[in-house]
Amino acid sequence: MKKLVFFLVCLFTMQVVVADNDKPVTFEQLPQAAQSFVKKHFADRNVAFSKMDKDIFDVTYDVMFVNGDKLEFDKQGNWKEMKCKHGLVPETAVPAQIVKYVKTNYPEAKILQIEKDRYEYEVKLSNFWDLKFDLKFNWVSRNLVGIIFYTRKVLLTSHYEKRLFEHASQPRVAGSDIRLLSYLWS
Repeated sequence: MKKLVFFLVCLFTMQVVVADNDKPVTFEQLPQAAQSFVKKHFADRNVAFSKMDKDIFDVTYDVMFVNGDKLEFDKQGNWKEMKCKHGLVPETAVPAQIVKYVKTNYPEAKILQIEKDRYEYEVKLSNFWDLKFDLKFNWVSRNLVGIIFYTRKVLLTSHYEKRLFEHASQPRVAGSDIRLLSYLWS
C-alpha cells in the first residue's frame, strides 16, 4: 500500500513538473523551416513573441503576431496550425488543393484557420463552415453549428452514426435546417 501511494505521489509530481514547460524563445531560435515559412507567408505581420512548448514526448513552437494571429509548428518547423483572429490565412500558405476546393464550393468564404494533424486537415471558413480533408486532400466532412454532412465514402459502424448519416444526407432535411439557422441569425 505504501508503495502504491509513493508511486502515485511521484507520478503526480512528474505531471506538475512537466506540465508547464513553456519557454520564450527569440524568432531566430525557431527551426529554420518555421522562420522561412513566417518570412515568406506572413512578412507583412509583426511578431509579438514566440515560445517553445516542451511536452513529455514532443516539442512545439508557437508564434504570436501583434494582431492576435497565431502559428504553431512542430519540432522540425513544419506548420501544424494557422489561426487568424483578425485577418485571413494567406492563400499561399494553404495547400493549393484546399484553396481550389474552397474557391469552387464557397466562393464568398475566406479561410480563417487551418489545422493539420497526422490524419486530416481541418479548415474553418468565414461563413461558419468547418471543412475536413484527408491527407490526400479529399473532402471528408463539413460542419455548420452541429449539422454534419459526410461523404458517402465514410464507413459507418454504429447504428447512431448510420441514422445521423441518413438524416444529413437528405437534402430536404439538411436544407430546411440551414434555412432555419439563417432565419435565426438574421
